[in-house]
Amino acid sequence: MTEASPWRVLITGPIDGRDEWLEAATRAGWEAHEAPLLERVPLSWELACETRPAWIALTSSGALEALADLARVEPTWKDVPVATVGERTAERIRALGFEVQLVAEGRNAQDLARALIEREPEGPVLWLRGERALDLGDLLREGGVAVEERVVYATRPASAVALQPVDVVFFASPSAVAVWQELATGTVPGALAMGWTTLEALQEAERAFSFALPLITPEPVSLTVALDAIAASS
Repeated sequence: MTEASPWRVLITGPIDGRDEWLEAATRAGWEAHEAPLLERVPLSWELACETRPAWIALTSSGALEALADLARVEPTWKDVPVATVGERTAERIRALGFEVQLVAEGRNAQDLARALIEREPEGPVLWLRGERALDLGDLLREGGVAVEERVVYATRPASAVALQPVDVVFFASPSAVAVWQELATGTVPGALAMGWTTLEALQEAERAFSFALPLITPEPVSLTVALDAIAASS
């Protein structure tokens, strides 16, 4: 890689905090372009829990608005401990006045489910989720934990997406991979996935990528490391 002809990466997500990922790519010396493939749409939902849950679980920052709604409707919901993935999301939950008692070390639904099952909740877990998320609820029920699921947001393809020729595309969700498959034409570049479910979507995509690799952790610093490694190996 030279300064006159840098490598190019397209950052397609996440919906929140995309600037951090653009900066991470720039730190690796890459030319970073932005093309958000998804936008978030809040959904109407009802709480209607028969009993107060033992835990509230979030696996995406997309559910933060619904969590804030809970606190506005009934402040005592802040007394329910929260479990989540990723310290960044945990910090935003604490800013809403909730107590985060569990942050999954592996930063994914599998690790969060395992940690909650180990705690043997005495009541149900209220999971605030996106419409396509299913894994945490299934895993908790398999582990004998009762789950109350509420679908609080959806993701939709963003309008007016402009794709540019690049060497690598960074994806933050399986939904973004599906949108890319519909929009992209021409040479298929390499791909980096924020997490394992996104990697699985890349591996199953009809239009195969020249390579598809996961980040070590779903953090911007891991994108810098991955791009450094790609450039060094080429």
